[in-house]
Amino acid sequence: MSYMILFKTKKNTEIIKKIFIDLLQYASYHFSLEYDLFQIYKYEDEARHIDEHKFFIKKIETMMIRDYLTGKDNLKEALVFLVDWFSNHILKTDMDYCNYFRFKEVVEDVNTYISVKKFIKE
Repeated sequence: MSYMILFKTKKNTEIIKKIFIDLLQYASYHFSLEYDLFQIYKYEDEARHIDEHKFFIKKIETMMIRDYLTGKDNLKEALVFLVDWFSNHILKTDMDYCNYFRFKEVVEDVNTYISVKKFIKE
């Protein structure tokens, strides 16, 4: 039996809808944490990163609205989109800011060390 057949019942359609809603709620929560970190570390690529998040939210909302209006699910399209999102945004774009944050922490630690050394010498 194909996995797509499993999603054709009304009950499963409701489950899929709930999954999308939960996904959007979690994404909003997670993205807001990232935005806070961007502010703390003064992330230079913040605008582009936020644009990617807006695209993600818009894409999921568009799929949900289309599902609602047509009465058909776009599960295959959603899965393809999510796999692409996880493999490109999370594993690549998010790693860019993680590396930036690590670098900033190292620089701040070094600057603190230098400041302390100067204070001790004086």
